[in-house]
Amino acid sequence: AYEGMVGFWTSPNAPAAEAAQLAAFDKLVFSRTLQKADWDNVTIVRDNIADELNRRKAEPGKDMVLLAGAGIAQSFLELDLIDEMDLMIMPVLFGGGKRLFSANTGRRKLQLANSFTMTGGLVRAIYRR
Repeated sequence: AYEGMVGFWTSPNAPAAEAAQLAAFDKLVFSRTLQKADWDNVTIVRDNIADELNRRKAEPGKDMVLLAGAGIAQSFLELDLIDEMDLMIMPVLFGGGKRLFSANTGRRKLQLANSFTMTGGLVRAIYRR
């Protein structure tokens, strides 16, 4: 996810205002293989994910957002690090891929905070603990 994001947001094709705003954010990249980050304000987290996130959550500031795939989302759920989920459900079935919720996720009671139907049939559902 990091390589795709940095590839687009540092390219001339990226909208300049949004790219500058994103570059200014503190970014955590969770990777065991990435050796260096070629983007501003990036910290690579290799292990102790829960310790790093709980330390950051205790600091004053704005909310954190996880942008990535099912693998890291599963890890965050298993470590009980997610306070709110903003799920975007696409009206396309691929018939494969990684599950978002694994058996290791455990049972969680969530409350629907909001939902939106968007153009093209996309449904956005926001759940809180």
